[in-house]
Amino acid sequence: MEVKINKEIMDYSETMFFGLSLRQFFFSAFACGIAVLIYFRLEPLLGLETTSWICIVQVCVPDTQGTDDRQLQLLLCHSIGGC
Repeated sequence: MEVKINKEIMDYSETMFFGLSLRQFFFSAFACGIAVLIYFRLEPLLGLETTSWICIVQVCVPDTQGTDDRQLQLLLCHSIGGC
């Protein structure tokens, strides 16, 4: 006897919050929390613009796993508009 299972069921992945798994949601919230801490600690020392860029880079860099250093430098350079 053979039991047939639809292919959609095999590709199912559980999403918890905002389309993310619980692990992804936890670490995204953690990265945002760290960015807020960095902002409030560095803003009086470095000013608004520099501190904002540091926070943006801090949140975005973990999403670039698998890219080499040169690709990361180009990504940052293009996002600032300097290249």
